[in-house]
Amino acid sequence: MPSLYKALGLINAAIHRSQISVVVPASKIVEQVLAILQTSGYIRSFTFVEPSKMQNKKGPATFKNIEVALSFFDNAPVLKGIKSVSTPSRRCYVTYKMLKLGRINTVGRAKELYLKGFKFNFVILSTSQGIMTAEEAIKRKIGGEVLSVETS
Repeated sequence: MPSLYKALGLINAAIHRSQISVVVPASKIVEQVLAILQTSGYIRSFTFVEPSKMQNKKGPATFKNIEVALSFFDNAPVLKGIKSVSTPSRRCYVTYKMLKLGRINTVGRAKELYLKGFKFNFVILSTSQGIMTAEEAIKRKIGGEVLSVETS
């Protein structure tokens, strides 16, 4: 999960700087979230790049990375911003009924920001059946942990 937070932060920074592409750390969760973003049209593509070698105390270490190509329309990024909702210290769970009604219960957080993200119908959830969008979770009648939402 920490790699997902770092990846979303790097993508968000690239969006605000109007960069064409960004390199993020690879993990299975990051790959699944990027696949959802690609099918939704928010990013153009993502490819695995050669592992970068860093020297540490025990010797060279290799880290896998993913290069993400952002989608643009009229010289503006299609994705305006993306924000992590659940953090290791504060998890945010939603039930099927909450999704259907458009309510995301976030205790101790600014609810307006996340509800605003939900109005765009782009919420990424981690469910018992895998990582998916809120629309797909509503079709399958399941809830889960809110990973990220689109922000403006």
